[in-house]
Amino acid sequence: MKKLLNKNNKGFSLTEVLVAVLVLTMAVVSASNFLVSMMRSNSMNTSVLQAYYYSVEGLEAFRNMRDTYFMNYLNFCGEGDVNGDIFGSKKGFCSEGKYVVNFGDGAGNNGWKLAEANDGNEDAGLITESGIDLFTIPDSSEEKISDSKTFKRICEVQGVESEDALQITCTTTYTDGSKTGDVALSMILTNWKQ
Repeated sequence: MKKLLNKNNKGFSLTEVLVAVLVLTMAVVSASNFLVSMMRSNSMNTSVLQAYYYSVEGLEAFRNMRDTYFMNYLNFCGEGDVNGDIFGSKKGFCSEGKYVVNFGDGAGNNGWKLAEANDGNEDAGLITESGIDLFTIPDSSEEKISDSKTFKRICEVQGVESEDALQITCTTTYTDGSKTGDVALSMILTNWKQ
């Protein structure tokens, strides 16, 4: 008698299994590469946005100082505030040059503070977790915002054609890992009380 062989063709062949594994592997690798590039892009976008806000904060500080001088019946440049009682800097910010601006001085004194940015100090304007240290260099990298990101803000005051106006340009440079960039914003402050 003849044996009947059971012909069951319901399974997968080895070739089909290998092709399916290859397609699945390619999909997973593509998705993980896409995820990594999106995370890098998100980190850079966050750095640019932070730098933008630090630059806006610097411009608003100068606008606030100008308005506070006016409210205290001082002229546009703060002349008359000889002791620096209002902002801790003599004669405001009328002299052209580069400045570091920070809120408070770390000793509990709030309000905007100015200091001239020294070209020899590479860390002038370095933004730390506690704010910008106007006069000293941070002792350790623990004071930076994070290990991979650093921000530095310098604001430059320049005269314009009108005697009662100044151009303020705040530039925040940032380092995110090995990539660097900067965000520069400008405005013109006028003597609006005249």
